[in-house]
Formats: sequence, structure tokens, C-alpha cells
Amino acid sequence: MRRYTLALLLLSPACGGGANGQQIDPASVVDTSGAESEPAPPPARRLSDDEVAEARTQALSTHTQAGQAYARCLADQQMNDCVRAQGLYGVAADTWSALLRGRPDDTDAPEWRFMHAQALFRADHFSQAADAFERHLDEGLSTDWLVQALWMLVSSNEHLVASAAQRGDLERRTQAPDPVGQPPSVPALDLPAPIVRLQAARARYVAGVEAAQDFDDHLRSYALDHALTLFRYGHWDQAEAELTAVFEAGCAGETAWEGARRAWLALRQIASVRGQLDALAALGEALAERSCSFGGEPADCATDPQHPTCLARTDAARIRQVGGQRFMQRAQHGQGEERTRWATRAGETFLASLETEPAPSPFARALALAH
Repeated sequence: MRRYTLALLLLSPACGGGANGQQIDPASVVDTSGAESEPAPPPARRLSDDEVAEARTQALSTHTQAGQAYARCLADQQMNDCVRAQGLYGVAADTWSALLRGRPDDTDAPEWRFMHAQALFRADHFSQAADAFERHLDEGLSTDWLVQALWMLVSSNEHLVASAAQRGDLERRTQAPDPVGQPPSVPALDLPAPIVRLQAARARYVAGVEAAQDFDDHLRSYALDHALTLFRYGHWDQAEAELTAVFEAGCAGETAWEGARRAWLALRQIASVRGQLDALAALGEALAERSCSFGGEPADCATDPQHPTCLARTDAARIRQVGGQRFMQRAQHGQGEERTRWATRAGETFLASLETEPAPSPFARALALAH
């Protein structure tokens, strides 16, 4: 799968940067330093070697028991196992936390950091888990756990956003803001704090995970979700670059998928609202040049008129109609040969629009036939 490397998908300096040293545009990430986080534990005395060994054994034992109960919970859907796993993970998290406070510079500390954050995540303490993953990723995690940690950071924040929406504390946008003014534009809305953290987590995953490590194919979905969120909140300049990367990487070939179609549709809406006919035409041309399939069957405009190929044909026809109307206006103000020349070009343009538009407008058909 093609690697996403857009600068707008990468981490801001405030987020600490990713494994590839990439940065995300600060305009697409809002400061959440004032957001509620896990309180800092009190200073702890340094544990002796014997105490470390004992605590480590206890933490591993509890964590293992929790994992076994969690596996049974997933396999058998037994509530008792689910509740037991959640409780054991909570106990394990406390023990890992004590180890990290008592011996933060231990050679095994990177592994303990992951186990601590994972235990919080599996105990459904998602706010604390998100804080822990962010903190531990900044402090340094073992590369063996990096991808899982980044995924759990995203997942923790997804749970927090879903919970806030369920409580009525957050309304998730599904559409871009309505355009205002002339020429039309959309207002850039502030992203709610939980969505800001989710956006930063997605960006951190994209920045820190290589395609070869992305076994569950999260890279492109997180890239698309990040871009569509910016699109829905009116941050179209940043969204446009990210959506273009998703579309170009996934419209054709082995990497083709439906997400690239969603990216193209959003790009088309941006160009349409802005009245950018050249951009609309270029989007249609890109479909043909790249032989885009989006991982599906060839376009059938009768059953799927919203397929990009069908929309591109309609756009091409309407762009020609606009050109034809402009030629007609020039003909109306011209004299003699000049009038004839512009009228001829208008008729030719309208006729061309009939060849590309699935259902030509009566206005275009009448003008073309009159010529």
C-alpha cells in the first residue's frame, strides 16, 4: 500500500513529532493543553531490586490472568469473564504504574509503559489510557509495541468522542458548513476538544507507522478520516491536500478502495462550491487518466448516478454549457463576422455538451439544435 506523506497529515511540534520526523499543519490541530487529564501521581521512593522483581512478577501474573479472561470474553461473550478481565486489568494498571514511579529508568521501563497503558485501555479507562499512551509515547516505548500503542491511542480517543456524543456533550458533523457570501465560501469552524485529540492521534499513527507495519490497514482509513473531519469543519485548504493524497493513492490498481471515491466526492464539492470549473474539469480528467475503479465494478450511470464517472460526465457537459453561454453573450454584442464566429463557437460547444451529459438540459438542447 502506498505510504501517505502529506505534510498536513503529520504531527505538530506540540505533539512531539512522529517516527519519521513529520509534522501536521498547526491550523488543523487545536491546542488541548487545558483539557482534563489524569492527575500526576505523588513522588514515589525508588524501589529496590527485590521490590522490582516482586512487583514485576505480580503485574505480569495479573496482566496474564486478565488477558485470559479477556480472550474468553471475546470468544464466549460471557459477562462474568468480561467483568473479571476489566477488574484484573485495573489491578494490573496500578501495579505497572507503581513500577514506573519506583524505577522509571529501568531497562524494562519501555515495556512497562506499554503494559500500563494497555491495561488502562482494556479496563475501559479510556481517558486515562489516552493520557498514558501520549505520555509513554513521548517518554519512549519499545518498538515492539509501537504500532499497537498508536492504534490504542486512536481507539481510546474514538471511544471518548463516541461517549461525548452519546451524552449529548458533542455533536459530530456529517456535512460541511453551508456556503456563505459571494463568491461562495464556507466558514472554518472550531473543532471540539475531543475531536482535536482524535485528529492528533490519527496523525500520530500516520506519522509513526510504516506501510509494512500496518497489518490491519489503518493507515489509509485514518488518513481519510482526518481529511474528512477537516472537510466537515470547513478547513478546506488543509482538507483539499489530504483528500487529494487519499484519492490519488487509492483510485486504481491493487490499492483501489471505496475511501478514495469518498475523497473524490469531497474534492468535487469543494470545487463546485468555489465555482472552480478548471478544478472540476481536472477531477474528471483524473478519473480517465488514472483508470479509476475505486475497487468496484465499472460505472453504470443508470443504477449509480452518483458514481464519480457519471458525475464527471455531467460536470463536463455543464462546463461546456457555461462556455457556450459566454460565447453567446459575446455573439449578442458582436457585429458581422465577429458575431457569426462567436455564435458558431457557441453552437459547437452546446453540441459537444449533448455528447457528454447523460441527461442534457432542455436549454442546452434547444440552443444547440437552433444553431
